[in-house]
Amino acid sequence: MPMRSDAGPGEGERDDAEALRQALAELDRAKEALRESEANLRDQEFWFAAQKEAFRAAMNGAPLETSLGILVDAAVRSAGDGRRCAFYIADPAGRKLRHVVGMPYAYAKAVEDFAASPESLACGPAIATGKPVVTPDVFEEPRWEPWRWLAQEYGYRGCWSFPVETVAGRLLGSFAMYLPEPRAPSQRDLELGAGLAQAASIIISHEAASDEQRRAQASLRENEQRLTVALEAGRMGTYRHDLRTGEQEWSAGQYEIFGLAPGQPPDRELFMSLVHPDDHHLVEFSAEDIREPGTYLDSEFRIIRPDGETRWVSAHALAIFDASGHPAELIGVNQDVTEQRRLAAAIHTSEERLREFSEASSDILWIRRADDLQWEYLSPAFHKIYGISRQDAMRGDNLNAWAELIVPEDRDTALGGIAKVRAGERVSFEYRVRRPEDGQLRWLRNTDFPIRDETGAVVRIGGIGHDLTDLKLAEEHQRFLLSELQHRVRNTLAVIRSIVRRSAATATSKDQFFTHLDGRIAAFARVQAAVTRDPSKPLDLAVLVAEELRVAAAQEGQGVSIDGPPVGLAPKTAENFGLAIHELATNAVKYGALSVGGGTINVAWSIAAGPPETLEFRWTERSTARMPTPPLRQGFGTEVLERTLAYELKATTTRDIGPTGIACHITIPLDQLSGRQAGEDRARSE
Repeated sequence: MPMRSDAGPGEGERDDAEALRQALAELDRAKEALRESEANLRDQEFWFAAQKEAFRAAMNGAPLETSLGILVDAAVRSAGDGRRCAFYIADPAGRKLRHVVGMPYAYAKAVEDFAASPESLACGPAIATGKPVVTPDVFEEPRWEPWRWLAQEYGYRGCWSFPVETVAGRLLGSFAMYLPEPRAPSQRDLELGAGLAQAASIIISHEAASDEQRRAQASLRENEQRLTVALEAGRMGTYRHDLRTGEQEWSAGQYEIFGLAPGQPPDRELFMSLVHPDDHHLVEFSAEDIREPGTYLDSEFRIIRPDGETRWVSAHALAIFDASGHPAELIGVNQDVTEQRRLAAAIHTSEERLREFSEASSDILWIRRADDLQWEYLSPAFHKIYGISRQDAMRGDNLNAWAELIVPEDRDTALGGIAKVRAGERVSFEYRVRRPEDGQLRWLRNTDFPIRDETGAVVRIGGIGHDLTDLKLAEEHQRFLLSELQHRVRNTLAVIRSIVRRSAATATSKDQFFTHLDGRIAAFARVQAAVTRDPSKPLDLAVLVAEELRVAAAQEGQGVSIDGPPVGLAPKTAENFGLAIHELATNAVKYGALSVGGGTINVAWSIAAGPPETLEFRWTERSTARMPTPPLRQGFGTEVLERTLAYELKATTTRDIGPTGIACHITIPLDQLSGRQAGEDRARSE
């Protein structure tokens, strides 16, 4: 290359070097462009292959979950950034969205029937407006506040939604991308979303068209099958009646239904002569009747066959009209439904009896479907026992709703029993339920059994639920009474043993021992008899005092007065207090006011304010003469008054013995009279 003559030394070389650097940079840019072009080509080939696979699946009749799932998987693999993708489809009215594929089942349930409106989130406005809705960060968008928990639980921050619509602009659903980090979409993201939405619209439209075609084909097959059955069934007959000429054609089945010999010429007069006179109005039709084209004439009427038998016929006819709009021809099918009506009447009678029985029963009668275990029938007793109406109980997923009423400890037993019946076993099990309206606990026994079809398969589950609550309470009460009886017998034997031992220790002779023992045991027996008259009620103190004085031949009004407020005594308290009063009465007969004529006894008690409240019991005797001197030794009565009452009832007893009378003052804490506190104190001391 020639050099310029005016160029300085080295300048040409520098120009060449610069040109070379520029050429190399241009080459690098060309390589980068080539790499991008190759990457785009690979992306296009990848998406072409994914769309081709999705379209092939749709053409082969695969469900939407499969064909759209291919697109979702391709989008996730292509992005490679941890995003999730999902398709949603709109209902026919375009008001609600249903998840098709992409997100977990729990997420789909949470957004089920999401509203398609401009005021809702992401996919909702995309469906309502037909435009993409981009939320770079759901935690920054106020409308997402009620649903942020869902984004947090499933690990996404950005949400981009693209409408799926037909070429004509009808909105079918939406395509959503969920990004793990907050960001706006790139141009490639927007193109990807639009491309996936367009591919999905083709698949969804094809699915809808295929469904319509399948329904049409199924309807055609069904109509053909019905026609075949109508023509070939032994108990059905077909006919054609030309209303213009009167000509009729009957099938062999038609002759059989009407009890006529095949080949007998049919006509309108013959037909009407066989119809029951009261049903003529149900079958009258002529060429003068003007009706809408395609009118179906359906009726059920009675016929009287030549042999005199009355039968029921179900008729289905179609009127064909001529060019003037008048009916020209009737084509119909008749079926003898006599046996069906008899069977229906018998079933109705049986159902009515079952209904009357179930509504009168205090047990719950129920039936569940075996496939999904949902109730088909519940008797009225359900409301009384469970505290929930039958209508409310049978709504929704009523198996789980029923299980929630069962106490947790019994839930596995109940559900396990249902599973066994579903497998064909008969079972009986007990469980407890808690009524939601009042929290009451009820015991039930279920006797469940399988209901099979003609092939032996279990199609339903039947059961009878019996309320055991009263029986359980009675058993519990019986156990309590038995325990109480055992306790009372032990106490009784202990008291009698103490009476015998102390009476023997203080008696001076065999006769005295017998007399004292007989009186004390008799007093103890009187208390027991009084207590057992009504074990549920405490023994009245006034009754106890009056009874002991009566036995001592002293009655109120004859020098004896009894005065005090109502005071109830527990059985154990009554035993101890009864012995104390017996000893006071016995002492009055032997040494006190009742030992001489003209003596008086005043028994009075009152409740003194506390704390603690106390029973103040006073026994006061007065005699008109000097009373006999009692023995100096400490006997059984002294032990009962001063020791037994103090130990058993925390009582304090004081006695003042004078030459013409005796005064005894007993103070007992009021809470000891019920026997509860005394029993607790003894249990602690033991």
